[in-house]
Amino acid sequence: MEGQKPRIRYSSLLLGCALLILGLLMPLLLNVGNMEVYTSMYKAFSRDEKIYVRAAAFQLLLLNILRGYPNYLGAFFIADSFSTLTPRRYKKILLGCMVFPLVLLEYRLIHLLYGINYAFGVPALLTIAMMLVLAMVDLTLVSNIKKCFTVFFFHGAIQCLDVMPSLSGSFFGQGETTREIRAASAFLQADTFLNLSLLCVFILLALSACLYTVLVADENHIRLVSRQKEQREHELMIARMSEVENRTYREVYHVAHDLKTPLTSIINYVDLLKNEELTPDFANDYVKVLERKSMRLKTLIEDLFEVSKANSGNMEMELTVIDFGELVEQ
Repeated sequence: MEGQKPRIRYSSLLLGCALLILGLLMPLLLNVGNMEVYTSMYKAFSRDEKIYVRAAAFQLLLLNILRGYPNYLGAFFIADSFSTLTPRRYKKILLGCMVFPLVLLEYRLIHLLYGINYAFGVPALLTIAMMLVLAMVDLTLVSNIKKCFTVFFFHGAIQCLDVMPSLSGSFFGQGETTREIRAASAFLQADTFLNLSLLCVFILLALSACLYTVLVADENHIRLVSRQKEQREHELMIARMSEVENRTYREVYHVAHDLKTPLTSIINYVDLLKNEELTPDFANDYVKVLERKSMRLKTLIEDLFEVSKANSGNMEMELTVIDFGELVEQ
């Protein structure tokens, strides 16, 4: 709304802080042990079957998505909560200046707490860049849950690239477990099989991210148009009420003027009757004028009451049969 002082979105700020705290706890909840990544790799070697290499890769993919998601999303919401304080053209700069150090700090804390080294490489930079692009899409009127899904799809697609064996020499897959899965895939000659599987998941997640972003942006636009329509209707209603008040004032002014004219005549003739010695003929003429003006005043007052009753809706309608021929002649 114009004229409103920009404020920090505290709901987004609190949600972001909660997500960062969850991100610090995720290594306790999810790790390569309880996700059975190495169990699948052992089966791949012991049974010499490629399917278990793919299982290990997808288990690691799910682990990376779930463990990294709260970190990126929390940093995004914290930065987004302050975005209302800056002009829109500087929003991307603000998000970049806040998301990058927040994610880096989160990774450092995880390393200090658990000894786990989260690789801050190309996937992390791509995820941050994706969030900067996403920040330029107007999503101010959609719920935070829908923003979460949008970030999730993009984050998942980027993590697929991190596990692909074909991208091993392009700054992807710097994690220790990822390198071990790629080595196992190469040893079992499962690179093509694993690349195709991960490529299918990447395309699915990337398309879902794009389509969902378009749908959410359209929803935001519809809500914005609806809000603007409501505002215009409110302004139109105020304008109509003002016009009704002005019209009522004009009608009251005209009615007062119409009532004043016969009333002035009555007062003047009463003064004449009191102050002059009149013959009966003149007195009768004055009385007739008084009577005529009084009846005129009475008629105006009755008409005013009828109009008031009609406007208030309390007027009783009396249906009668009329002669249209006589009406046309009149």
